Amino acid sequence: MILDPKVKELERVVYADLNFICSNLTRASILHLLIKSKETEHCLSVEEISYRLGKNHRVILHHLEKLLEYGIVKVVKKSKNGKRKVWGLNLEKIDLIKEIYVNILKNFFTQAQLEKSINVNKKVR
Repeated sequence: MILDPKVKELERVVYADLNFICSNLTRASILHLLIKSKETEHCLSVEEISYRLGKNHRVILHHLEKLLEYGIVKVVKKSKNGKRKVWGLNLEKIDLIKEIYVNILKNFFTQAQLEKSINVNKKVR
């Protein structure tokens, strides 16, 4: 199988910026939340992510856009006025996402820290 040169370049950029991607708690929490959202096929609205992390939706959009630049997430659904409403993991890059997630857990944040960060506004049962 021949890989598209753009795909190879994107993956090279992701690996070069791996610490930047993984070291930010908000970005790591967004990835953790999307990975844990199996029941919604790893997709959530900006409002849900914002609520769960206790962050302003503009902050969440900023970090989603960064993750989008690296091809890690994608826009799943737009609202009628064209705003990006639902975001999800780019499952075409599942191996890359797994590597990023392992790097987050190994070098930056614990599972407990990530769980705490995604349950700011959710009653844990």
